Amino acid sequence: KLQVLCVAPRAMLQGMAGLRTSPKQRLPLAESRRRFAVLAVAGLLAVTLVALGTAGSCSSEKAHPHQGKLQPFSRGRPQSISLGAAEEALLASGAPWYSVTKSGNTGIGKAVVDVDAPTDVVWGQLLSFNQYAGKVPRVSKCKIYEQYKSGKTEKIFVHFVSPVLPGYTFEYYCDHTLERKKNSITWTLDYRHLSDFDDVSGHWHVEPHPTLPGQSRVFYEVKLVAPAYLPKIVVNILTSKAIKDATSWVKKFSEKEAKHSHKATAPARELVSA
Repeated sequence: KLQVLCVAPRAMLQGMAGLRTSPKQRLPLAESRRRFAVLAVAGLLAVTLVALGTAGSCSSEKAHPHQGKLQPFSRGRPQSISLGAAEEALLASGAPWYSVTKSGNTGIGKAVVDVDAPTDVVWGQLLSFNQYAGKVPRVSKCKIYEQYKSGKTEKIFVHFVSPVLPGYTFEYYCDHTLERKKNSITWTLDYRHLSDFDDVSGHWHVEPHPTLPGQSRVFYEVKLVAPAYLPKIVVNILTSKAIKDATSWVKKFSEKEAKHSHKATAPARELVSA
């Protein structure tokens, strides 16, 4: 019997209700198809969960069924990401570069984004886990539950709660390893706790922009193994949205903070120069 996914029936109905429109309201064809697809997937997932008996079975008291299937990423600049002239031109335009591949219930995402903010500001955003909710798409709760130094690295254990589809919430526990000298943080699941994802491996790497002083280049890698019972369309949503959301939120909030900091220090600089 699988015991991995929490489903709240009331939340499911409320989520579906949020997709309804009034009889007089007309939606564009693309939006109508999108909403229909979401409802169809939600219905399929509900039937699957009932058949498997998985509803309401999440527990932080239980250990994960394995100790890791994915190879953890190495800290440092990602060797799997190579930027040529085309990729550099895309980044120079302000757009992120990303790549997504999927095989069965495993998704692999890679991304690079240039951020108009210093590296310390970007790291401040990435490490503020307790403030992720409200900033990071598809994260409704996020809390550090353990943290300590381990030699040259720092360990940060974080509990995430993420709405996947209307009414369906995934919970997962991540074990982060921060290595400041390599400008990287990697993570896997914390296998001491039962997570809804079968396995996860991720990597953030932040370095100064190669040509623009005061700006940053951010690399992101993630591998995700979803539970075998999930429909492939849900796996596609999880992987594709995760990689796009990751590049958007960190750029948005880092640049917002950098702009605010610049405005706050400008009067002081003018006073000194006077």
